[in-house]
Amino acid sequence: MEKYEVAAKLRAIIAGRIDGVDPAGMHDDTELTALGADSLALSWIMADVEDAFDFVMRGGELMKLKTFAAFVDYVAQRVGK
Repeated sequence: MEKYEVAAKLRAIIAGRIDGVDPAGMHDDTELTALGADSLALSWIMADVEDAFDFVMRGGELMKLKTFAAFVDYVAQRVGK
């Protein structure tokens, strides 16, 4: 899976779990905390990412990722691209 495909899936997942987030408004430098996700939304995002990309995230891993680009890089590395 190409990195742009990972980014598109992540945009859809995040927008589907956080009210008012526009996938087109998420850029590489968008800070994940600025999107307004609470801990429940983050838990659902993690579960959705695990299902969509078929790997398991540890609870603290998502919290360490500061920007959308870092999240994309993390997932892309995990899925081998």
